Amino acid sequence: MSFLSVSSSRRSCSRPLAILLLLGPLLLTGCDGIGTSEAPDREAPDQNDGGGQAPALSIGRTAYDYGFVHVDTPQRRTVALINNGSPPPDSANRTGALEGDVALAGTDTERFTIESGDGSFTLAPGDTLDVLVSFDPEKDRVTSRAQLEITHNDTDRKTPLPVPLQGDGVVFEGGSGSANAPYQIARPDQLQVINNGLRTEDFVMVGDVDASVTRNWNEGDGFIPIGERTDGERFTGTFDGAGHVVSDLWIRRSDTNGIGLFAALGNTSLHDVTLRGVEISGGSQTGALVGQNAGGTIEFVSVTGTVNGNVGVGGVAGLNFDNGTLRSVQSRASVQGEALVGGLAGRNHESSIRNATTEGAVEGKGPAGEVGGLVGRNVQGEIRRSSAQGDVSSNGSRGQVGGLVGRNVGGTIADASYAAGTVQALASAGGLVGANFAGGTLRTSTASGNVISTDRAGGLVGRNAVTGRLQTSSATASVDADRNAGGLVGLNRAQVHGCWARGPVQGKTNVGGLAGANLGVIEASYAHSSVAGDTRVGGLVGRGNGGTLQQAYAAGSVSGSTDVGGLVGRQAGSTVSSSYWDTNTTNQSRPVGTQEETSVEATGLSTGQMTGAAAAEHMPGLDFTEMWMPIDGAYPALRWEE
Repeated sequence: MSFLSVSSSRRSCSRPLAILLLLGPLLLTGCDGIGTSEAPDREAPDQNDGGGQAPALSIGRTAYDYGFVHVDTPQRRTVALINNGSPPPDSANRTGALEGDVALAGTDTERFTIESGDGSFTLAPGDTLDVLVSFDPEKDRVTSRAQLEITHNDTDRKTPLPVPLQGDGVVFEGGSGSANAPYQIARPDQLQVINNGLRTEDFVMVGDVDASVTRNWNEGDGFIPIGERTDGERFTGTFDGAGHVVSDLWIRRSDTNGIGLFAALGNTSLHDVTLRGVEISGGSQTGALVGQNAGGTIEFVSVTGTVNGNVGVGGVAGLNFDNGTLRSVQSRASVQGEALVGGLAGRNHESSIRNATTEGAVEGKGPAGEVGGLVGRNVQGEIRRSSAQGDVSSNGSRGQVGGLVGRNVGGTIADASYAAGTVQALASAGGLVGANFAGGTLRTSTASGNVISTDRAGGLVGRNAVTGRLQTSSATASVDADRNAGGLVGLNRAQVHGCWARGPVQGKTNVGGLAGANLGVIEASYAHSSVAGDTRVGGLVGRGNGGTLQQAYAAGSVSGSTDVGGLVGRQAGSTVSSSYWDTNTTNQSRPVGTQEETSVEATGLSTGQMTGAAAAEHMPGLDFTEMWMPIDGAYPALRWEE
């Protein structure tokens, strides 16, 4: 195997020629394999106190690989020749001026053109000659090679000096890039070349793409994501996967933000794509399919593999914003990140997710948390008819970890969305949502599985605060927390209406079948939970502190050491009204274990009085006309459960 050695004024390296042939759609690159539109690195001239300077030639880079370039789409870059004028003080040649000639040589010179800067030149010390060279490939998969041949009077370097030039021509299987005749893709180089001036064109896959070769591209960095995250540089064409598979895509760019098959999508559409066995690492805004979706519509997409990143990491998208849409999308990828980590999207901001599913494990590795089985942080976005069934965890001190969403800020989660799996965090862990804030609404949604935390663990939500609303939703998850453990919500500071919990709950303090601690409003809700703790243990609420509990009931075993009640363990400055507990199943004779300055209107009933048709007679505080309904042989149910 032959090797091409590359060196520059800043670094040196050598790499196989085979690797050079597989580089992504770089324009002019150095040995780092990273394309750039900036001027090459240039050395400042050294000052010589010996009097006068001799010519000293340096070149921005000593080899140029244009990478994959679409046929009939010329790529241009500048080769900088610099007179550093800094020889050893005893040099015999002290004339100062660098003189010479620039020309093309080699067998493929017809593919390369010197557009300016060729011919003879004279440079004073410190001056630069910019030589603009374009590459216009002629044929598909043909590697073109030529070289600049630079003659000069620098006695410390050989003359003429060759500077190798290389590029690979790529054409598509067919098409012209229009909506009626999209470019046709069946190879990884055809995917990569989209980044070379074709970001506004239309594409369709006509075969499966084996992208395993990308593992060797760009010195191990792999595929270069398509597009950039700035206005005018996002991909705004259309991409139709037509049900085909892109397998074994490799990207290792942990220091780069906006990582995925596409770095960024604009207001466009991408659909029917399957990514199988991806191995992707990036910085912030990293996803298997797209790092940043700015208003695009992504639908009918499937992903498997591993995705790792920093802040804003998702199995499909790092960031979905600007009215972006993820619809009928699924991910079975394993996802890890520092913060804002989701099985589908790291962050969903004022955008929509519908009919989405995830099944892979999701892990947050940083202190900030905000980790969800589907979305890490949902800000005023809509999530409907979506689910997550993988395990979700974070060791971050700030927690906010949920089976579906880590932190929901003013967003809506509804229409039978659910989560099932094990959720584990240090704080604010929920079977569905870790923390719900600022008018965030959960409606007709549910969670099962296991929730484990040291503080604020709920079968549905870990913490519900700042006008958050839990409505017509339920949980069957088992809950285990040292403090503030609830079958539905760990800590409630806002509103719970028309909800129920049926999972077992255990903890040390503030342990309740529905809420570990209530500082808000709970109404028209019930718990059939077995509840066990040490202190402040209740069939519905472990600790009531300035909150309200009304039109509610509890039916399940309740046990603890101190401050134990059929409805509330310990209550201060709170009210209980129109509520009931089963004295048989709870084995508790008092509605509240310990109360301070509270109002309690509650009735203890037998199991027979609370079930079947007898319930309507013995539980008049419940609205059996609009909200509740009796069930033969069972406890009352909420009418929405029909």
